[in-house]
Amino acid sequence: MTGPKKKKEEDIVDAVAKVNPGVVHVILDTSALRKEVSPDSTALQRLQELVDKHVVEVLVPELVPRELATQLAAEWKKWQHKGEKDPQKVLSWCSPGEMTTKAESALGHVSEFSEQVEKLLVDGINQRILTLRARLLHLSEASTRAAWDMYFKGEGPMKQAKSREDIPDAFIVAAALEEQSRIGKTIHLVSADERMRKSMPKDRFVGHETLSAFNISQDIRDALKAAEPPNAGELPEPPTEAHWREHVQEAISQQMDSVQSGVENSLWDALHGKSVTAGHLPSDDNSAELTGDGSIEEFKLDLGDMDDLGHESILVPATLTIVDALADFFAFKADFWASDEDADTHFSVSEGDWNDHYLAAQAYLTLKVKALIRVDLEYDENKEPIVATALIENIESIEVQEPEWWTEKMASRRRVKK
Repeated sequence: MTGPKKKKEEDIVDAVAKVNPGVVHVILDTSALRKEVSPDSTALQRLQELVDKHVVEVLVPELVPRELATQLAAEWKKWQHKGEKDPQKVLSWCSPGEMTTKAESALGHVSEFSEQVEKLLVDGINQRILTLRARLLHLSEASTRAAWDMYFKGEGPMKQAKSREDIPDAFIVAAALEEQSRIGKTIHLVSADERMRKSMPKDRFVGHETLSAFNISQDIRDALKAAEPPNAGELPEPPTEAHWREHVQEAISQQMDSVQSGVENSLWDALHGKSVTAGHLPSDDNSAELTGDGSIEEFKLDLGDMDDLGHESILVPATLTIVDALADFFAFKADFWASDEDADTHFSVSEGDWNDHYLAAQAYLTLKVKALIRVDLEYDENKEPIVATALIENIESIEVQEPEWWTEKMASRRRVKK
């Protein structure tokens, strides 16, 4: 006999299918959600739009919300330990007064928040999932057995047999495989875990490293066109595709300031947390993490290669030169100070004693970025396209431009070797 919960979930699936038989199903892994730094993230907003248009149904394995909450709570408590210890040492040397009292009170509030952080995270994550109208994938007896088989055999997403840290991944994969068999069509999986993506059968799943990559996938583009066929009465006359593209290209060229302004406003969300490498960075692997967006010095759109997303939006390849993008990195103290006699003129040391061996530092970088820009369109009373919004939909590549002092230094070394 079918239970009420199972019956309700089947009703939801049927309702979605009736609204749009071509709906794209996507499973979100814990790592995919961790990459989104805020509910205002461009990728999450875009996913919400796709859900609202009945183009996408979001599927979330039931253990993902709890795993995400646990991981984020651990990060908070790690920060809290350092965030309380160092300030207390400083406050102990401050003269008593109103400001000192306020600072001590703030630290107390941090401790109070930490006691409730995991519950608050669970509630917040569940609310976010509810907003996306996501359907939870519950573990059945069969999928549970499949997950334990992966665990003992070292198959699927497991690094090796009996790897305890990979147990959640095995259960996520087992739930995904069972759901795909039930639906009987290709399912998309968003996961930053390459091993998990590779473990999924290619004839049944399409893997994406980021939510942004899923949002611009070909299946999404096709689903948008199928769900919202262009209305000839709302398009310029004659309503041909070539004529429409010509008008859109002309509108964007005339409104380039609006496009660039929107792209600039989305820079932080698009770049924050991205890892970059450059020869002049004195970290162990010459890498750093972007923590500041900088500003656009040069902006070029390839309008000849734009892609239609249902006549309401388009995707356009773009190249950007970004200056003064702030990046954080850790460097071995001895190597940092030995790397260049003027190291402190090229980099800013934010914490000279991060631990016994490493310091934390920052650098301002010039970036060459290739991206896909999404331009949302509206139409005026004459049915001419107008740029409504523009933002960075997906970062394709980031290259750091080496500074002049570094290239001169490398050239000098080559001359010496000769």
